[in-house]
Amino acid sequence: MLKKLGFLMLLVMTVVGLIACGSNGTDKNESVSNDGGTDTDSEAGEDALEPVEIVMMYAIGDAQYAQAVAGLLEDFQNEYPHITIVENNSGTGSYLETMTTADAVGEFPDIMEMRDTQLFADAGKLAPIPEELHSLFPELPEINGEYYVAPGSAQMPLGIMYNKDIFEELSLEIPTTLDEFEELSLTIKESGVSPIVVGGGDLWHMAFWINKFLIDHLYADNPDWHADRVNGEVSWADENVVEAFTELKSIWDQDLVDSGWLSTPDNQTISLLTTERAAMLYSGVWMINQIIEANPDFNLGFFALPDTEGNISTVGLPAPAGWALSTEAAQDEAKVDAYVKFIEYMFAEENYEPFLAATSGVSSTHDQITYDAPEAFESALEVYNDPSVTKSLMINQFYGDNLIPPQFRDYFYKVIQEVLLEQYSIEDALEQVDREWDVLYEAWQAE
Repeated sequence: MLKKLGFLMLLVMTVVGLIACGSNGTDKNESVSNDGGTDTDSEAGEDALEPVEIVMMYAIGDAQYAQAVAGLLEDFQNEYPHITIVENNSGTGSYLETMTTADAVGEFPDIMEMRDTQLFADAGKLAPIPEELHSLFPELPEINGEYYVAPGSAQMPLGIMYNKDIFEELSLEIPTTLDEFEELSLTIKESGVSPIVVGGGDLWHMAFWINKFLIDHLYADNPDWHADRVNGEVSWADENVVEAFTELKSIWDQDLVDSGWLSTPDNQTISLLTTERAAMLYSGVWMINQIIEANPDFNLGFFALPDTEGNISTVGLPAPAGWALSTEAAQDEAKVDAYVKFIEYMFAEENYEPFLAATSGVSSTHDQITYDAPEAFESALEVYNDPSVTKSLMINQFYGDNLIPPQFRDYFYKVIQEVLLEQYSIEDALEQVDREWDVLYEAWQAE
């Protein structure tokens, strides 16, 4: 049982059955000997031919990303037929719940896409990545003096994906303040189109809007806010937090969000946008390719959402997330070798470039990989490269002294949903949140 995750085992849920996908063939190191037989280039090459099975887990909530990873794994196994990848993924619940459940039932993966890195590293579940991989990356997130993940891509900003045709028809300009954003949203509403589509049917989708206002009012000015809360120097009921969610709720109070938002899953937001039932979607750049794929003729734009003063603060700092190796797998040389081969294969330019193109990603390696990208992505890249934009992490991406209790994020998102549904006042909800932080933090530290 995990030291820091013991109390999360109550979240145990059904895990998707193991799906084996492998292939047979001849390793690329095999060569023809003079006597007509075959040998290998070296003893190391011969060892690498020993069959090895790897249990792997990655997030599948985003269909385009999951498809890109699945394709990468298929190609990888064709390149290394002695390595069989067994996927152990789940499409329900948060990814943290999925990881915790897998550990609870004895199915913690060998290789995984890791997001709550410090949580699992502190619990002894992760091994540092092999030193031979360090040189692939210009920077690696450090936790407790070790590097536990190979970052899949750089973290791009969140922003508004919007229908440029609607903006042009209504003579709307990209807003320079939050007030201007609300004004143009009212104009769109008056035209008979829902201004904003929100995929509130998936709790994790609420992260986009909630973190927007957390960054504007808390993290942009004080990235150590969580550590200050632990020390009792700030509170979730403080005035600036109330202001943050007053601004968020104002968008809902003016009916600027599509009426079915609470039952709309994230994967249906694209349909509402491309069929002009809604004009805007606040999300990540990974949605750009999916929107264009759904409607190649869709005139898509992107802009970062400013605050009331016209400043832009958004997600964009390197997060301690990426591909990790379990402590148990690290005891098996064959599995370590498979992990190294997978990372080297994934980040080889000929494989990494199509992966980034499919997922609208930016290289996390030394290689400055470029590819043909839609105009909307180019707009997002300008925000990413703009030195005047304040970059931050999302609430659950902070680490070190700023790590939050494991259950707090989803609890917090749910409370804010209930505020938007008028079930609580903002002040009462945040006072409740502040008390619950203490309860969860104390229980977590007691494990």
